[in-house]
Amino acid sequence: CYSKAIGYSPDEPDFYMYRADCYLELNKYDLFEIDCKTIVLLDPSNITAYMYLGSISGMKEDNAKAIEYYSKVIEIDNEFSPAYARRGAFYYAIGEKEESVDDMIKALDLADEQASNFLLNKSAVDTDYLNLIVDKMKAKNDENPDNPTWLYWIGMIYENNGLYKEALHYYEKVYEISELSPILEIIEEVKKKIE
Repeated sequence: CYSKAIGYSPDEPDFYMYRADCYLELNKYDLFEIDCKTIVLLDPSNITAYMYLGSISGMKEDNAKAIEYYSKVIEIDNEFSPAYARRGAFYYAIGEKEESVDDMIKALDLADEQASNFLLNKSAVDTDYLNLIVDKMKAKNDENPDNPTWLYWIGMIYENNGLYKEALHYYEKVYEISELSPILEIIEEVKKKIE
C-alpha cells in the first residue's frame, strides 16, 4: 500500500518512512536503507531517517558512516541527546575515547539515559576511559560547583567500579551541597561496602 502511495506521490517523504518501518519489521535492511536515503534526499532535515541510517551503518559495522549520520543529526538539532549517545558509542568503537566521552557528557547534560548506561558499562572495563570520564566530569563540576549532578555521577562511576572510598568521597561532597536524604542512604550503603 505504501509503495502504491509512493507511486502516486513520489515526493512525499512520509510514505517512504512508513514503508521503511515495514521493511525494518521484515528484516529487509537493504530496502529499509534505500528508503531512508530517499527520505533524506527529499527532506534533508529528517532526523529520524538519519538516526535510522546511523543504526543500519552500525549493524554493518561501518562505524565511520554511523558517526557521519549521527553528526548530521547533531548539525540539524544540537540538543538531540540520543545522537550524542550513539555517536559517542561509535567513537568508542573506533578508539576515539576523548570524542566518545565528550559526546557522552553532552548527552548526560541533556539527560540521556543511553549515555549513562554506556558510561557505567564501559568505565567498568576500561580504566583509561574511566579516568577520562572522571576528569571531564570534574571539569563540568568546576563550571557549576553549586550543582551536585556531576559529583554524583563521579560517585556512581567509582561505585560501579568497586572504588568505594572514592565513591564515598564524592557522595559526601554531594551531600554538602544538597542535604537530601536519598544521598545519605547511598552514603551509608557505600560505607557498608568499605567495611
